[in-house]
Amino acid sequence: MLLKTYGCSVDGMAFFKTMLRGVRLSIGLSIGLAFWSLGSMSMANTSSGEAATEQMARAQAMRLAPKGATITALDCEEKDVGFSSRFRCTAHWSQ
Repeated sequence: MLLKTYGCSVDGMAFFKTMLRGVRLSIGLSIGLAFWSLGSMSMANTSSGEAATEQMARAQAMRLAPKGATITALDCEEKDVGFSSRFRCTAHWSQ
């Protein structure tokens, strides 16, 4: 009634459909975030280290793994920084 006084009208069904679309969108986003977090759990068992030499970067990555963990793989890459090189190693481990 108040809206008609000011010359506006609201279609109840259109409002309901818009609200339902918003609810579906938020449910879809929630499900998407849940699956995304499950996928990122596989990368949780890694630790990385960066240093001037590959040996130091490897040691740092292995040292950051929790005690009792088994190192399953160790990947290293060299980066050129200015006139020198840096090494970044990633240790993959399981408990």
